[in-house]
Amino acid sequence: MMYIMRVNANEALRKLVDEYPELRGQHIEIKIKQPAAEGGRYDPLTSGDEVLIQAEMEGACGQVYTFHPRTFSGTVDAVANLPNVSQYYYPVVVAVLNAAARKVGLIDRSVECSPAEHGQCARHICEFIKNQHGICRIGMIGFHPALLEEAAKVFGPENLAVMDLNPHHIGLFLHGVEVWDGDKDYRPLVDFADVLLIAGANLVNGKADKIFELSKDKPYYFFGTTAAGLARVNDLPWLCPMSV
Repeated sequence: MMYIMRVNANEALRKLVDEYPELRGQHIEIKIKQPAAEGGRYDPLTSGDEVLIQAEMEGACGQVYTFHPRTFSGTVDAVANLPNVSQYYYPVVVAVLNAAARKVGLIDRSVECSPAEHGQCARHICEFIKNQHGICRIGMIGFHPALLEEAAKVFGPENLAVMDLNPHHIGLFLHGVEVWDGDKDYRPLVDFADVLLIAGANLVNGKADKIFELSKDKPYYFFGTTAAGLARVNDLPWLCPMSV
């Protein structure tokens, strides 16, 4: 299942604007959104370094988790006509791609589920993995608390490895699983795993190509709304069962 990204967000958005000229001049706002932590629990999606940004246009939204949140106000074609941008602005392009793809019907889900639904989402994902691959060893690239908790129940902590970029998580034992270093531990995690679960932010932060290079023929799945548009245009397997 080895894969190399064919289309980045800049290219995909330009193509979308060419194919759907009604997107030209469509006003879009990028807002920084930081949802409340579930039940007062510490949650890296709401309390850690990654921040949720949301692109909003008439009738559609697109989301991205990023270490480099930015606001923006302008038009879709203005973003599409940007040169290939740095990691600091690429999340804006991905968020606009997600919103534009939703607007024209290329994708039908682009907004994450509520914190109250995270557990149900995790159950759906783990059930899918179990049905497809049986009890297997899972490498999770990007720590998601509900998903790790459910996976530990279904597959057992001895069958899990997880890595994260947040230094506050590295070295912690959560649900019986040590959190590895998201910059250094790719190879041991990939070597350990039968199946990879990859947070969509890896398509934004430049880590995805390294994962693809190391994963070779191992099955993998992206999860989270960040990956919605890029997964669609690159035919990447994507799991986000409770998104809307």
